[in-house]
Amino acid sequence: MSEWQKSSFSGGNALNCIEVGATATGGIALRESEEPGVVVTTTPDNLRAFIKGVKAGEFDRFLSQDANIPARTPAPRAAPGH
Repeated sequence: MSEWQKSSFSGGNALNCIEVGATATGGIALRESEEPGVVVTTTPDNLRAFIKGVKAGEFDRFLSQDANIPARTPAPRAAPGH
């Protein structure tokens, strides 16, 4: 495992962020600062797709305390290779 990196938006030494690192096999590892022993791994392509969804607002409903907010309809995706 490489070094863990926190976002500059996390507020320095705050324990309220997600950390990211690279695995020896080219994967991506993610963990919570508060639970450093729990690590989730994924591929660069899967993380890239997730980040696109976050930027598009697909997960905004999870940030609200109002559970009655409907999920946004995701934007149509381009066909692979386009």
